[in-house]
Amino acid sequence: MTLLDIFAPTACIGCHRLGKPLCLACANTVPITLEELEIGLHGWCATRYDALAANIVNEVKERGRTELASWMAAAFDSLELPEDLTVVAVPSRAESWRKRGFVPAEEFAKRLAARHRLRFKPGVLTLTRATRDQADLTRAERRENLTGAMRANSLSGRILIVDDIVTTGSSIREASRALAETGAEVFGFITFAQTQRENYARANFRA
Repeated sequence: MTLLDIFAPTACIGCHRLGKPLCLACANTVPITLEELEIGLHGWCATRYDALAANIVNEVKERGRTELASWMAAAFDSLELPEDLTVVAVPSRAESWRKRGFVPAEEFAKRLAARHRLRFKPGVLTLTRATRDQADLTRAERRENLTGAMRANSLSGRILIVDDIVTTGSSIREASRALAETGAEVFGFITFAQTQRENYARANFRA
């Protein structure tokens, strides 16, 4: 226990009890079931984007509680990944980066890479023009918003793209396009939560 724990104790984002940012009881209510996704690129997600999952992601993004990204990464511990992968994250918009001072997907990605003993490379993907916030856009608007909007630094080997949420897959597909243009081989993607589950071809994952 530290002095910070004594004078400014952490409250659970689910039940608000003091102690951990996500207590065991609330963590156990998040339905972690690894599923395979097909969005034109093969990938995996850990859970649906319900109220508690949304709180977890938003606490990382908007309150800087990056310790929760470790819990998100731990949801993929049973997933076997090739040892030669390099992990990269989907970038944030410039205004979001200025507001937060960090890229939420990178916090998730670097912890995921560490748990699987993979190489993590920050800042590989960047946005080359201003884009709108994807949250309130339609599927067609999301695609138009991001088409041709990313560039990638050249990397060798196979690449795993990481983001915190997937809805239509526009961000991940654009990241894949930018990486492929450099000659990189995109292995697939991982995202913590998915929305609009009916939009995806799914198969229950067996570890």
